[in-house]
Amino acid sequence: MTSTMGFDVNPDKFAAFDGERKVCQASLNIVLFANDIDANADVVNAYDAFLAEFESEIKFQRSDLHQMHHRRIVKTRRAETFGKMRSMLTNLSRGAWVELHSGTSRDEWSPPYFRIGVDSRPRRGPGDQGMELSIQIPLQWLERNSVAQVEAFIDRILGDRLPYEHGYVGFGLTWNFCSGRDEARLGPSFYQWLHSHPGLMAPATIAQKTPARYGIVDIGWITLLNQENAVRAGGADGIRDRFGAAYREQLAIRPIANGGIAIKAGPLPQFGAQPICSTLPLQAEVGKALKCIWDDRSAVQVVNGFPRDPDFVDEKAWASRFFAHQDQATMNKA
Repeated sequence: MTSTMGFDVNPDKFAAFDGERKVCQASLNIVLFANDIDANADVVNAYDAFLAEFESEIKFQRSDLHQMHHRRIVKTRRAETFGKMRSMLTNLSRGAWVELHSGTSRDEWSPPYFRIGVDSRPRRGPGDQGMELSIQIPLQWLERNSVAQVEAFIDRILGDRLPYEHGYVGFGLTWNFCSGRDEARLGPSFYQWLHSHPGLMAPATIAQKTPARYGIVDIGWITLLNQENAVRAGGADGIRDRFGAAYREQLAIRPIANGGIAIKAGPLPQFGAQPICSTLPLQAEVGKALKCIWDDRSAVQVVNGFPRDPDFVDEKAWASRFFAHQDQATMNKA
């Protein structure tokens, strides 16, 4: 990408190559979680909405997490392949896994990218059948579309009955998280990028699925709450009342599907060019307003690139960067 219009940091910084294979690149990510869903829950609409926008760019698919490699979609069988994967999402009693991506080879994961995973465990209690949905959008698409069009796409993904509980939209990374070689190569960069750019979301959101059972796991450019979480946070008016006066006009709350709300931190997403100790003020303000429903157990996350620590000290510090609120004036003096 040569244009940096609309981006506070040149996205090329987050591109990495192994020879001619692109192993990592920045994307705009939509991530949603649910802890306990019904076997008949409607997740097909999200799949349909994604394909309606990006079907022509999808080259590879995988329908089993344990399947080592993605398979190229045969041109003459595209409709059949997409139809079979759609049927997997119509009955979730045994769980489901559908993954789609672009790229020049099965090992080059490029956006547009779609993944939905629904647990196959029997429902014996809350969290027994959870869902994680991750959509990664090319930044070229973001450059071509207005914020209103991005929000309309989010609405189409949510549809009327998607069983989301919380989630976020923000800059992330598209890469092959199943490749130990790629993770080893990219790990030092992940660590540096995440500490230098607080607007960058977790490298592998699948690792957030377990901590997501405790509630919101991050604050994005846009933070999504279902009706239950919105009510717990005091509704749109209660959340607005907790915004500082200096930031209130730059923060927008709008209704979304099923009584939920979307909280937008500023007109455009940002990577952030400062260290965590002086984090993005608008997202920190949203974190402050939602701290009343944040459970610090959700900060115990495995973050790719961070040294493994049984106490998760570094990971918890990163995952709580928007919730460990300080007055911005005090932070600027530090």
